[in-house]
Amino acid sequence: MRLNNEERAMLAGELGEPRRWAIAHQIAVGEFFDAADFVAVSQAHIMADTESLGEAGVRFLEGLAAAPQPERRVRVPAITDPRGIDFAIYRRLGQNAAMAALERRAIEALSACGVLMTDTCLNYQTIMAPLRGEHLAMAIPAPSSTPTASSAPAAISKAGPPPSPQRSPAAPRVTATTSIQPDAPPSDSGSP
Repeated sequence: MRLNNEERAMLAGELGEPRRWAIAHQIAVGEFFDAADFVAVSQAHIMADTESLGEAGVRFLEGLAAAPQPERRVRVPAITDPRGIDFAIYRRLGQNAAMAALERRAIEALSACGVLMTDTCLNYQTIMAPLRGEHLAMAIPAPSSTPTASSAPAAISKAGPPPSPQRSPAAPRVTATTSIQPDAPPSDSGSP
């Protein structure tokens, strides 16, 4: 994949280990989709429910949160899914103290990284509605949630929409994330 100077610096670890990991992960996804390069995103949605993360995933988030602040902070506004625990009534719902503790740890780690704890899966409609032509990085758990969203959060790094069936399969410009207009051709202006 073609990388710009900032992306090469990330990959070399010059901007910290969290960004090196994020860009390496996005490059692997991009190479899987034969992406030629990245496009900038204006915001990212992170699906990080503790039912999916488990103990190992929360420990991973805590590792990111332990990095120096400039290295761990998200680069674009990042928003979250609903939390899996209602702390006021979780016991009545059959959830236990260990589940609540795991949820609190995830919230603390995500907050330390600068993620906005919006706690809704409709952020793109209610909190930070995208503008026409913007590229977003979204993680939507159920394909029925929205017809234009696919997965792969990229808050720490950069990304763009996946190749669609209507797009030419030759050298797409983007990796496996979502755009408001996934079938629109790339902008000729060079801007996101």
